[in-house]
Amino acid sequence: MSMTEQMTKHQQQLLAAYLAGEDVADELLEACQHDVNLLAQVSKYVTSERLLKAHHQSDTQTPQTHPT
Repeated sequence: MSMTEQMTKHQQQLLAAYLAGEDVADELLEACQHDVNLLAQVSKYVTSERLLKAHHQSDTQTPQTHPT
């Protein structure tokens, strides 16, 4: 069973909106305070998203060397 299968449709939409940068952080926080499983899932998604962004930023900031 995937993580999104454990979330309700509304929780999935709320998480997607948050990750897309929409202003739903307060609503997501409130939902997580009432559902420990949701909190665990959201933290995994947010951690993964932050790691991917950091990796992408390091790739774009590091000069690429090409063999001569």
